[in-house]
Amino acid sequence: MDTLTRIGRLVFAACMIGFGVLMVSRVSTPGSGALAGPWALVGLREGWFVAAALLLFGIGITLDRFVQPAALLLCALFVLVACMHYLPGIIARPRGGANWTRGFEALAIGGAALVLGVQSGPAGRFTKSGILLGQWLFAISLVVFAAQHVIYDELSANIIKPWMPWRILWVYVAAVGFVATALAILSNRMARLATVLLSVQFLLFVLLIHIPDVIAGANRMRDWTNVFIALSMSSGSLVLARSRPVAARPV
Repeated sequence: MDTLTRIGRLVFAACMIGFGVLMVSRVSTPGSGALAGPWALVGLREGWFVAAALLLFGIGITLDRFVQPAALLLCALFVLVACMHYLPGIIARPRGGANWTRGFEALAIGGAALVLGVQSGPAGRFTKSGILLGQWLFAISLVVFAAQHVIYDELSANIIKPWMPWRILWVYVAAVGFVATALAILSNRMARLATVLLSVQFLLFVLLIHIPDVIAGANRMRDWTNVFIALSMSSGSLVLARSRPVAARPV
């Protein structure tokens, strides 16, 4: 495991633990505020199970011995959340942007977890197919994010801080970055460079948008969730940065 992958893995694990802590706070103190992203529709009773799973799998990913089972189970959790809470809404209301964003955030993070889990173990019969599936989940999610940025460009621009000039331009720059990275992953052309640059892009989201929101303190639970979502995507991008050579290996 190279340095980028190790950094990505540890930050990814920390984000899962962060999600778990937020979920514990949410379900133990119902008036503490709503969470964002994949956790927006998770109920209070279900939340205890989700919180325990996130904490357990997050800790497991930090331990060399348990990386693979923890990451694969984490992937299953995110896919289950997407299918239970957001796929029905996408089918029933295909123009509802929230279901697309939240559902594919879950699938993108789940895809990164799948790649991490598969490449953390010995090469086997399903190594290549598992990594390719994780890459596809991640890449398709990026295309959805790009489409959401374009469709809801004014709403996306309002998220950018007023002191930043040309806010609508940055929305389209982000969308182009998503599509370019998705194409690089799927075509296996400059995929490592693209995913590293995508990691930097998401890290900038954290520093320039989400951390200032946390400091402002309007909705701490939601804002902290957004911090961990962006960091999960940033660290997940680093996990994918090394994945293509493994996936291309004959089985």
